[in-house]
Amino acid sequence: MLLDYNFENNYPIARIFVAKGKASVPVWAIIDTGSPYTIIPNALLNKLGLRTEDIITTITIHGVVRKEECAVEAPAYLLEMRVGERRLEKVLVLGYDFDPRFGLLGHNALVNFQLFVDWRERRIELRV
Repeated sequence: MLLDYNFENNYPIARIFVAKGKASVPVWAIIDTGSPYTIIPNALLNKLGLRTEDIITTITIHGVVRKEECAVEAPAYLLEMRVGERRLEKVLVLGYDFDPRFGLLGHNALVNFQLFVDWRERRIELRV
């Protein structure tokens, strides 16, 4: 599958698109096999015109920020996502306020692909 990718600080990142209706935003997302969810910065999700009514639930996400553990309630949405040429419908996407340049492409989206990462060649491949 043709995938627009890069490496940022040795993290594999892929350019994905998140959409609601006709509105779509591009997101550079770190491929994070350890994250159960796809998480997109709220600053980017706001460009989709999401409203409070679009939140289907909130989910507690856990992580480490500046060497301290944290737990945050994040709004969850069902959105469309495009990864390479593959369109995924009704993907659970969480909104979170972190670095607005990157999101996380988590397990809930990655289960639709086979993932191959060649660290030495700095190459990523997702297969359907």
